[in-house]
Amino acid sequence: MRRIAAVAITTGALVVGMGAVSTSADASAQAARTWATTSKGSKAKKNRMLAKMRAHGTYTRTDTRVTVRGYVQDYKKDGWASGVIFRAWGDGKWHYSKAFWAELRRNGVSVGPADFGYDYNYGHFWSTSYTKHLSVAEVAIKRTNTNKKKVGPFKKIF
Repeated sequence: MRRIAAVAITTGALVVGMGAVSTSADASAQAARTWATTSKGSKAKKNRMLAKMRAHGTYTRTDTRVTVRGYVQDYKKDGWASGVIFRAWGDGKWHYSKAFWAELRRNGVSVGPADFGYDYNYGHFWSTSYTKHLSVAEVAIKRTNTNKKKVGPFKKIF
């Protein structure tokens, strides 16, 4: 079962990675900078499941767009899957991304979020034209109900 899950995640990472290769010339002209959520083990007192996950990656920022790429990591099988959410400031309000997480697929059909130790290359997370401020937060997604989420504190990227 673990081999099947590992193959599914690896295949998904390859598909997402191939899509990430086709970026615009404008975005690739800018130097990529790094970002990361709080490190493993911090903020564990309030949300224990958030202590067992992490997300990190790079972003490119131009005059008109911010593009975020990266990895989602889960350190333990505990009923909660590791995820990430972004927010960008523009037009006087925050704009939120959807929650991103590693999704298991069996025969091309989704069987829900992954819940075991992994480091999943998500590839292209999010792209937005709102570029004044960007923040990231860890999200714990209930393995059996993706509508149940716990969002950690947002960390400023820029």
